[in-house]
Amino acid sequence: MMNNEAKQIKKSFWAQLKEDWQNPISRKVRSKNAMMVAGKLIRTFILIGLCFVILAPIIQKLSIAFRDPSDISNPQVAWIPESFSIVNFQIAWELLEYGSSIWNTLILSTVVMLIQIIAS
Repeated sequence: MMNNEAKQIKKSFWAQLKEDWQNPISRKVRSKNAMMVAGKLIRTFILIGLCFVILAPIIQKLSIAFRDPSDISNPQVAWIPESFSIVNFQIAWELLEYGSSIWNTLILSTVVMLIQIIAS
């Protein structure tokens, strides 16, 4: 008895599904939903691609910045350095004279700020 009821429910489910599948209104709704899902997928792939294009150079520069000076010319080191080091920052600080550059920038911005305050 239970088996016949289960078959009847199953048949009615498949019959209902067939009717819904052939219904033009349901077909339009399915088509609209499919287009929305496709649009979301395309938008997601475009955003992921743009994020990669923007972030890849930044990550590469950070990878190069924290490399040991002996690893910079090593072609086997692509993204992750064999040994991390901040020696490159120390060399840049000394060679580019960041101390005097920061001091000159501070003086210049202070003078410009005072002139703007006086002028307004």
